[in-house]
Amino acid sequence: MTPERWEHLYRLLKEALGLPYPQQGPYIEKACDQDSDLLEKARFLLQKVKGACPPFLAGQHRFEEAEPRLLRGYQTLLDALGDRSAKTKKALQCLIDLYEAWDKPDRAAHYRALATQAENSKND
Repeated sequence: MTPERWEHLYRLLKEALGLPYPQQGPYIEKACDQDSDLLEKARFLLQKVKGACPPFLAGQHRFEEAEPRLLRGYQTLLDALGDRSAKTKKALQCLIDLYEAWDKPDRAAHYRALATQAENSKND
């Protein structure tokens, strides 16, 4: 894929993630407009982002498995939507919950500080 097509895919996913969940799939299909390669990549990446916050893994005390997925999902949402997005905030809360359940208060405090910082920047 050319850099231009990756940029198009990035913008497409960013716009899709800003929509309510039921509208995301139809938006992707319409935006890809008969480009099956782009549609396949967009669907794959959208599923990766949406599946990036698996609270069931933390609930099963599978912290080592949950952590990289949560971190990757949070970073993806942060890059695509910024720190003020509700989805990014949810991913951040998933990290805080993970570290609290895992008894890692220093890490939980770090992400709690990021949440507070994002909230304070919203009020500026």
